[in-house]
Amino acid sequence: MVRVEAIIAKLRIPFFSIKRYDTYQISYSYIFLMPSSIVGSIGNSLALLGECKGEDCINLARKIVKKAREYFPRKITFSKSPVILKRVRGMLEDKEMPKSLAEFVSSSDALVREYVVSEERNILILTDKPSQIIEAVKIMDRLGDSESLLSVIDVKESKIGECEKEDGVNVMIKNEIVSQETRGDQITVDGFDELGKKSVFYIPVEVKGHSIKPSPIKTTKVMCAGDAVFPEGDNW
Repeated sequence: MVRVEAIIAKLRIPFFSIKRYDTYQISYSYIFLMPSSIVGSIGNSLALLGECKGEDCINLARKIVKKAREYFPRKITFSKSPVILKRVRGMLEDKEMPKSLAEFVSSSDALVREYVVSEERNILILTDKPSQIIEAVKIMDRLGDSESLLSVIDVKESKIGECEKEDGVNVMIKNEIVSQETRGDQITVDGFDELGKKSVFYIPVEVKGHSIKPSPIKTTKVMCAGDAVFPEGDNW
């Protein structure tokens, strides 16, 4: 049996955009970090480390990452503070700034993109290659589109064990494993899992206006790694 280890990473992402799959010209962003995006960023790091090339990198990342989920410690509260940017890239080809408003408009992309103003975010990664993942996470430089830059505050291996004290799951989990009896004021979001498969996620937060606060999901048989609390087993 393959032993799975937990990696806890704390990231500072002041400004990010992870495009929702159901939007087009006005590209709205997820306000949470999608598992597929985390795996994609790790795949990019593996390429920078010289461990793979091209599409082999995303396949390698999907192989060694068993779970990659954002989690929400009790002490974390943040706000939904989106901004909209319209990209201007035509000037790069001419290597000069537009001389008039008309030239500025003609050099603009059609795509208008939403960005989320953020601060510290937390991710839990379960893997059977902890050393490889730690090195990859250390050099992660973006999560989302090319402008979604990040810095890694801390990354470390954390022991998985029974929780001494917990009041519910604080990681994103698949919606189908949440029983009707344990549902509260948390929200659901359509997205993509670690393998790039469309999934519905149950997010352990409450959204009130622009304020987002942790709201752990009550469930049975949980495990802990650092300050992350997640269900036992691998179907979440």
